[in-house]
Amino acid sequence: MRNAFILLHTNNYGIGFFKNIIAAFYSNKVNFENLNSEKLDQVFLDEVFDKDFDLEKFPFEKLYYLYPNQEAISVLTAIRLQKDKEEYKIDQLLQSTQTVQDWEKILFKIGGNQYQQELDAELDFINNKYFDRKELFLNQYARHIHYYEINDQIKWFKQYSNAKPFANKVDFIDLKKTYRISDLRDYKALADCIKTFLAEKIIAENFDNIIINLSLSSIENQVIWYVLSENNFLPKNVRFINCYDDKSNTHEKPRFRDIEIREAPLKLVSLIAENLYFTEPNNKSKTREIAEKQFKRYINDGFSILFLGERGTGKTRLAKKNSRIDKDKFIVANAASFGDGINAELELFGYEKGMFTDGLQKGKEGLFQNANGGALFIDEIHALLKPIQQKLMTALQTDENGFYTFRKYGANIDIPVKFNFMCASNKEIHELRKLLLPDFFDRIAQNIIVMPSLNDTAEDRIKHWGIVWNEKSFNNKIPDSKEFTKWLKEIELPGNFRDLERIAIWANNFLEFKKDEKLAKEMQLSDLKTYVKTLYDEYIVSKENTTVHDFTTELSLKSMKKEYLYEMANWAKQTHGGFKKTSEYEKKVHNSSVSEKTLYNWYNRIDERK
Repeated sequence: MRNAFILLHTNNYGIGFFKNIIAAFYSNKVNFENLNSEKLDQVFLDEVFDKDFDLEKFPFEKLYYLYPNQEAISVLTAIRLQKDKEEYKIDQLLQSTQTVQDWEKILFKIGGNQYQQELDAELDFINNKYFDRKELFLNQYARHIHYYEINDQIKWFKQYSNAKPFANKVDFIDLKKTYRISDLRDYKALADCIKTFLAEKIIAENFDNIIINLSLSSIENQVIWYVLSENNFLPKNVRFINCYDDKSNTHEKPRFRDIEIREAPLKLVSLIAENLYFTEPNNKSKTREIAEKQFKRYINDGFSILFLGERGTGKTRLAKKNSRIDKDKFIVANAASFGDGINAELELFGYEKGMFTDGLQKGKEGLFQNANGGALFIDEIHALLKPIQQKLMTALQTDENGFYTFRKYGANIDIPVKFNFMCASNKEIHELRKLLLPDFFDRIAQNIIVMPSLNDTAEDRIKHWGIVWNEKSFNNKIPDSKEFTKWLKEIELPGNFRDLERIAIWANNFLEFKKDEKLAKEMQLSDLKTYVKTLYDEYIVSKENTTVHDFTTELSLKSMKKEYLYEMANWAKQTHGGFKKTSEYEKKVHNSSVSEKTLYNWYNRIDERK
């Protein structure tokens, strides 16, 4: 496998720490299957390359060490030099090898107090004074090489460190000479620099793994990496790591503390945003703005919330985005998947250990326990069978402190829990009342929010399109075709966000196919709008024009007849542009006398009586 490692130098740790991180990979203390490790002994890591070096075992094809000009970090260097004057005296390893006093002569050889950052001069001194112990001193340089000027650090690494065997794999890149970067606080210039570096050095190489070490770089640099990742400018095989030294063992190992390596999230901004109180900005639609404001008001009351609206209107999305509830405690379930009575009860409430054999014998926590301290959101609540509605209604009764209580299947002890209860349905209110027990409906519908369809909020279409595109984390930028955007604004989305998501996937596929000229020619790809519209007409429009009625024993035949006639009238209205035109069309084409009034009654579920 071809792997790459990228690091931006800072003087806090420097090239010695870089060497030890690479040693952790070489010694398999961390690997590409698991980038997390604790308490890595730096004394061990420092000595890893003292042994016979096996180039075939080396995990990286290429390493990139980006470093700024010395002037950019000189102030920090001066401050840390003062600290080093004291720390080297208490270094346990130097004490054990009886080299502390020798290092005092090496480091302070001029004027007694002046620290010299001139590696060549010090090495000449060692060669003349301690020739027989030269190797010992060269190895010990790793313990304070990070206090030296950058060029001296690189020289030591290439010529004198035990990392010499793989030094030719490291591409040392001077940011000032290569990319004219002298100010590490210039976000824009640094971002342009990194994007250029990626284009020139990384993207064309097709590495299998690209490890980027964030923790040793400046805050500005870390921000830029995260922004690039969030906006999909990085290759898909990039992974971030952070490295820390263990400050808890300061007295035990004052100079060489243990370190730990941790994989860091690529989408840090999205990860943080998931747990923040979030509102989609700039809602032009009043109905969607009202729905969001209602939710923010209701979520603090502690009463149940019922979302009504067409499928895919973003009911769960709105609840997740606008609550402060941690994502691990926001439990979403679909009532249609619960199955029969016993399975639904096990899903909701769990069961005691020993109640079942085989794989179920260990017991299980149900949705009520999992949601404790957060929220429980049950979609398609209308699919619950009535015996389960009764059990759930009992469990949703609160005590004086606002706690729900329930029992696991097979238990005789009540368990108290507290969470926000929310549910959703794509049925209309009068349909829902027929499907649910009256008391159960009252319990779950203490607050009601009606979600508008995306077709009723067309003014927010492009905003919603941008949100969906970013959520998919595609490598491609959002399409900017004017014809495609115009078409997107005008089309019907019967599946709402679900259709918008499918369109986004198709659009991204088109952009990927176009990168392969041969494939694009074989597929006869022309423009984005034509490609996506063809799929839209075939898989969305054609499906919606075929009405499939859900028959169920929960409704009487008379009620189902009303629903069937309603769907037929609704289809006719959408197809012909109104009931009058439908009646005229039926008479002219089929010689059928269906009056405008009849169609109106079907649409409004009104019984026709003579």
